[in-house]
Amino acid sequence: ETLPLIPGSLTFEEEISGDIITPSDEIYYNDNIKTELTPGNAGTTTYVVTETVIDEHGEEHTTTKTYTESDVIPTTTGTYEIDVITDDGKNTEEVHYTIKIDKTAPTSVQEPDGDTKTIPVGETTVTVGTTITAEDEGGSGVEKIEYAITTAPDNAPSIWTEIENGTTVE
Repeated sequence: ETLPLIPGSLTFEEEISGDIITPSDEIYYNDNIKTELTPGNAGTTTYVVTETVIDEHGEEHTTTKTYTESDVIPTTTGTYEIDVITDDGKNTEEVHYTIKIDKTAPTSVQEPDGDTKTIPVGETTVTVGTTITAEDEGGSGVEKIEYAITTAPDNAPSIWTEIENGTTVE
């Protein structure tokens, strides 16, 4: 009697931190992917990684590589479709995973940035304002924006305040 073919599987973790990766269309990671391959119960088990990235001109590029053992998948910002294929010569079983990577750091802009203000004679305060905006081109978005005010560049602020994107701070 032939046993049913049980497919192989992969577990994933971030290469540097060792944090477990949960494959998802909605969660982004920012590290290379370390895999641990568990073979199926018969035949051979391989996995095929298809990387899709969009270049600076908006063009989509796809590359594919086949792995036969646990390894580290070098990544860039993009989507990785991973298919684990177990084949015993008669039957084939596949397990599919999607992992999204965002290695593009978000950017922020302050307008105006770094103005020097003079307190008028006879006054004790001056109002300073700047509008803070942030964006992320890697796909994962900006989780939060925080700002702090310091009296000198060498003084590290101890209190940070969270704000909405595009807020003018005075």
